[in-house]
Amino acid sequence: MPNVLVQQRLDQKSYHGLWAVKLCEDFSLSLAEAKVLSSEIIEEQSRLTNSPLRDQEVWFTCIAKHEPAGKRLKDCQKIRVRLELADDPDDPAKSNQERLFRLVHRLCWQSLEQGGVLSNEDLAQILFTSEKTIRRMLEQYRTLEIFIPTRGNYRDIGPGTSHKVQALRLFLKAYTPTRIATMLGHSITSIERYLSDFCLVVAGYEEGFPPLRIARSARMSERLVRQYVDLYVQFSQYPEYQPAFEMLRLRFEIAKKNGGRA
Repeated sequence: MPNVLVQQRLDQKSYHGLWAVKLCEDFSLSLAEAKVLSSEIIEEQSRLTNSPLRDQEVWFTCIAKHEPAGKRLKDCQKIRVRLELADDPDDPAKSNQERLFRLVHRLCWQSLEQGGVLSNEDLAQILFTSEKTIRRMLEQYRTLEIFIPTRGNYRDIGPGTSHKVQALRLFLKAYTPTRIATMLGHSITSIERYLSDFCLVVAGYEEGFPPLRIARSARMSERLVRQYVDLYVQFSQYPEYQPAFEMLRLRFEIAKKNGGRA
């Protein structure tokens, strides 16, 4: 069970707490009045929402990703994110510990893509485990050189990092798609799609097309195309990564020939 201090921090970051603080500040309500009114607002919002949760999905309120480290929690902007806890049908994880491990990666990236960042205590609350367990898992990811965008290290990761780029880096380092899926918490189908997209981008880059044209043709964002090109330029110059590129050569040729997905 969380201690009193941790529980207070979690309450401040809850969606209920977000509304209570806003009502206190904007309308000079007492905390008791704000809590009652916030409950009614949230209940009505849930009733009217056009985007009901699916099975094993949850709403969670966390700190907005732009808020700097060290800022008082009560002064930070909060954001409500939608998180998916359901197991993927293609998930190769064989134990609860493995599932927790991959969920840490998936939930952090889901939150970031919606504008928020999860802290260690957030992850512990969502996954019904301890902060010590979360810290141990994050250390495992650091050992594997896989970045996890928690609140504590989001600023160190930088805006250019993507979970798709991470999957490709692991492939170039000779990890199999199945192993990558286990490590990152994505389905094998998703990993194969990232590889095919990467091949398509490289095919266009080798033909001399600019990133914007490749992005429009492949129906991808220009930012992601530039990340893929940077990754290709970075790794293709080193001999130790050539075996991985050889494995992708057939995909490259198919992409060049068809002008579509490999």
